[in-house]
Amino acid sequence: MNKKIVINLFVGIALVLLLVSIFVFGDKISPDNVGEAYAWEQFTKAILIVLIAIVIIRLILLALIRPIEEKRGMKISGLFKDAIAVVILSIGAVVIIRNIYGESVFGMLSVMAGSGVVIGIAAKNFLEEVIAGIIIDFQNDFRVGDWVKFPDGSIAQIIKTKITSVSLITADETLLHVSNTTFTNQPMINLNKPQTAFYSSLNVVLDHDVPIERARRILYAASCSAEGVYEQTVLVVAEGVQQIGILFGIYFKIPNQDVWLEVKHQVISSIIKALHEHKLKVCEISGQFKIQNIDHASLGTHYDKLKVPEVTSESTTLKLSGLLKDCSESLQKHFANRMEKIIFKSGEVIVSQGEEGDTMFIIAEGIVDVIVSVSAVDSDGQLLEAKQSVANLVDGDYFGEMSLLCGEKRNATVIAKTDVVVYMVRRGTVKSFVQEYPDFARKLSVSIIERKAENEAMRSNAIDQMTVDKKNETVSQFMAAFKNFLGV
Repeated sequence: MNKKIVINLFVGIALVLLLVSIFVFGDKISPDNVGEAYAWEQFTKAILIVLIAIVIIRLILLALIRPIEEKRGMKISGLFKDAIAVVILSIGAVVIIRNIYGESVFGMLSVMAGSGVVIGIAAKNFLEEVIAGIIIDFQNDFRVGDWVKFPDGSIAQIIKTKITSVSLITADETLLHVSNTTFTNQPMINLNKPQTAFYSSLNVVLDHDVPIERARRILYAASCSAEGVYEQTVLVVAEGVQQIGILFGIYFKIPNQDVWLEVKHQVISSIIKALHEHKLKVCEISGQFKIQNIDHASLGTHYDKLKVPEVTSESTTLKLSGLLKDCSESLQKHFANRMEKIIFKSGEVIVSQGEEGDTMFIIAEGIVDVIVSVSAVDSDGQLLEAKQSVANLVDGDYFGEMSLLCGEKRNATVIAKTDVVVYMVRRGTVKSFVQEYPDFARKLSVSIIERKAENEAMRSNAIDQMTVDKKNETVSQFMAAFKNFLGV
């Protein structure tokens, strides 16, 4: 509490004490309680009580309301302050009627009630609306500027709160006046409260030939990376099968209603770009903008995983890679349990060309860009350096195996092109499996050599297949090299 407020409090208390002293002294002016002097005494006392009530109201505002406003960082509604004033002044009125003029308060109220029942009912309704307004403001659930959703699904923005009603305007600029009691009794939803999940939705139809999980990962990564999506919170689900393709529903979180169309535009742009990069055909994209509350029940087990999205498991990722395709299920499960999940944000560098490394990575979801730095000397003897993107790796692909197994330096820089989930394999893990399982080294070598041969054939458009003898020789050489490096 600052110095100015403290001074005002002392002044107010001193003023109350002074007025009370004058009030008490007034009893001695006309001890007979009759005559014109007594009438003036009664009038003066009534004025003193009103003044005392006003000063007390000011003291309450300074000592109670002002600190609350400073703590909350916002003004408390005038309705609440008015209610305090009404209560204090009503107490003063009772004191004036009963103690100064000697009338029965209940008698006066009875006369008023008997002659004005309609006025009493109106006053009761008015008081209910005032109290409801105070509740709305004091709970701080709704403020001017917030967008609210009514039970029928309609949406409007609060533009003003009044003593008996709330004024709102809809998206089509229709002005609404809703009574405070109606506003508090209906299950209104404040769409501007960030802790409540509200989503815009899109429908995307892709060709039947696109694997559902692959489409889901691509749509998820594209939507998450779109500018404006709140907390990068997205839910992608396959909602049905149509004649033209598979229908996917994309639900993305928005921060507030002022950016409806812009966020939707960014999400559509990001999705179209990603699908073109993956050479996937868009059969249809639609979805009129709508807001809906996704609660715990509708999300089920997915709700608690929105901020850390559910990802493809270690076992599934290992099978997609084909790295241990010739090993038993139990061995694969054991190996998968030793892998470590890491999530890289879009644009983040996973490995850098030329650095040492003792790990490899298997992509579970997302896309990475493989970039190689090349250098050459021009005719003038100047060294020229350039970076070139040589490949995009997707789910099931792996990289870094030569550094892990043979100690080679990283031969490329790998950057997350979207948010990407990878599983990391450490050198110690491979070494322990080579020592524990006799055939592990050879089966691992076969998978790596076959994958390298497939990649080279694709890059050179070769149609020749590696002969069995050549394959066995290459596998043996590779296996001998990495076992020697690992010291097993």
